[in-house]
Amino acid sequence: CGKRQRAVVACSALRRAYRDVLVHGRRDVRIVFLDGTRELIAARLAARKDHFMPAGLLDSQFMTLERPAPDEGAVTVSIDATVDAIVDDILRQLKLAPA
Repeated sequence: CGKRQRAVVACSALRRAYRDVLVHGRRDVRIVFLDGTRELIAARLAARKDHFMPAGLLDSQFMTLERPAPDEGAVTVSIDATVDAIVDDILRQLKLAPA
């Protein structure tokens, strides 16, 4: 096809080793770290209906989490905002926001 397209892959990638596999040394792959407190995420998880992740796993997810290191070049975005504001922040940090 020859035309470059962008894609978004959503996953937890809680550990650096997992992110390293996803990025695999490519400079055109970026990690977006959605940063939120345990309390905020617990509240949002409790409000979900029919979601695959039981709330009981949240503590183990936080214990497993390795925040991105500076050398990973991750974009960190607070999730303590509206969805539109979160998306705008991601696009701005990735320099994909419309001029």
